[in-house]
Amino acid sequence: MDNKGYRHITRPVWHGKEDSSPELPSGRFGIEFVLEPAEGPLGKTVALIGAIRLGFPYTEIYGARANAATEVVAINKKTGQVFHMPASRLDSAPFEPVVSAPNQINKTDAVVDEINANFNIDLCAHLGLPQEHGVFSVFCWMDHIRSELKTVDVPASDLRSGCNIAQDRPCHEEIISITKADDSLSLFPVSNGIQLEHIKSSFAAKNADKPPEAKIRGRVAPNVLDGASLLPGNSPLWMAIFIRSQIGRDFAHCAIPVPSQCIEYRSLSFQFNPFKLLDSVKPQQYFILVSVGDALSDVLTIKPDIS
Repeated sequence: MDNKGYRHITRPVWHGKEDSSPELPSGRFGIEFVLEPAEGPLGKTVALIGAIRLGFPYTEIYGARANAATEVVAINKKTGQVFHMPASRLDSAPFEPVVSAPNQINKTDAVVDEINANFNIDLCAHLGLPQEHGVFSVFCWMDHIRSELKTVDVPASDLRSGCNIAQDRPCHEEIISITKADDSLSLFPVSNGIQLEHIKSSFAAKNADKPPEAKIRGRVAPNVLDGASLLPGNSPLWMAIFIRSQIGRDFAHCAIPVPSQCIEYRSLSFQFNPFKLLDSVKPQQYFILVSVGDALSDVLTIKPDIS
């Protein structure tokens, strides 16, 4: 850090422990990170200083490639646009899980009990954030494990002109249905955060033109909707849906503004088929996350319907 509190960085991704790296003691598994003001080759930016500690079965699934299996995600709070990249260098070897059939791992075969790793990222350069100033929600995710969601103010920089590699938000009105909360749902009342429920799924598509069936529904606690403004010209409150596969490492997302009536009545429920976000679906584990504003759900897992 310099005397103005900026970390000086020279590359988009680097590994190794930094003075501000989070400490995850033995037996406490997860992903944690801190965000720091920084300056790099593309001007003012944000440094993400992260740490991972994994136990079984991830020690056998990913081995020393834990960083490559971790996705760093940033959501523009004004536009809903999603930016993401693995926590590994762009020139890294193509990533594949060490174990091709994670569900068949026998714990007695495990050789390594724990893995810990550090990763550090120039958030703007690595994720391709636009040159304009923006406020972003940031989290890191690996399969069942996700970090806390944090909000960061990203400074503008003309040097980032032309580096925006963000994925366009897909048309998603046919994917998700949002309404005021329905008390007839089997979901119990949500006092805090976002609750997801897996109703049903089948990995066998009814025909080649449609994705397999899956139904996820959820409810959002009223406190998540507090603070969202209904004033004309204000930014909407965004909901984003994420899905990723364990073996194929597919990653897809969509975002939709929360309807004004849901904000007005502090009541929000939704239903969606996450498989509609993917080009193809295969029998493997899929992991689902949903964010609304500053809230992030726990990870929901869809497992193959293999008898």
